[in-house]
Amino acid sequence: MKRATPLTQGLISEILPPEHLSSTRFGHLLAGDEVEAVLPLTKALVHQGKTHLDFGLKSRDLSTHLAIALRHLGVIRGQSGAYDQIASILSECLGTNGLEIWRRLLGTEYTYGLRILRRGVGLYESHPSVWLQAQDSFNDLVLRQFISFLGVQGLPGNRLLINKKGELIPVGSLLQTGHSLTTVHAALTDPFRACHERRNKVPGSHPYQAKGGARNTYLFAREKRALARDLSTAFDYLGTYVDLHW
Repeated sequence: MKRATPLTQGLISEILPPEHLSSTRFGHLLAGDEVEAVLPLTKALVHQGKTHLDFGLKSRDLSTHLAIALRHLGVIRGQSGAYDQIASILSECLGTNGLEIWRRLLGTEYTYGLRILRRGVGLYESHPSVWLQAQDSFNDLVLRQFISFLGVQGLPGNRLLINKKGELIPVGSLLQTGHSLTTVHAALTDPFRACHERRNKVPGSHPYQAKGGARNTYLFAREKRALARDLSTAFDYLGTYVDLHW
């Protein structure tokens, strides 16, 4: 691989599986000045949910051209730090309204949530079931931050996130009907619940269904489109609500 030209190495990085996009094979391109390798390598990083941190590098270690590309995409922050990549990703993938509320809502969990979301988006077309698992994980993070937001602002729907044993309450329990959260904010929690319940029924989560023991099935394309459509509505509701009450 090291004998290939930078352009060839960059192009190859686009088609390699995540486990082969390693620091030993491609780390030198991140810090090098080979302009022709930047575009395909940047695309590979974003699609596979990786950043320079996965290669043991800091922002200052990156080549000028790659740093500019990653800063534009929101993978690394510029001086203002104002760009909201989560808003951009949700708008492009799910067709949301693109309201930039995510840095405010997620706070210190923004970067973590972004990495989870990017991992799922990169597999939306090729591996819908894996996308669903990552999306459900992102939803879990978002729901907890939203509940905290409700508590801080004194808004209806707030509830405990930690039980008496000091353990996090599972997201499935948070989404159960009968609480003010799922009553007042049904536009958000109903799609989140549907996503979570379907995620629990893909083989990558559990091999068999709890009731009856039937084999779980991978997510069909029509199911993915329906979930994506409903999630788009849910995130639009969330963005509008947070923007209005912040």
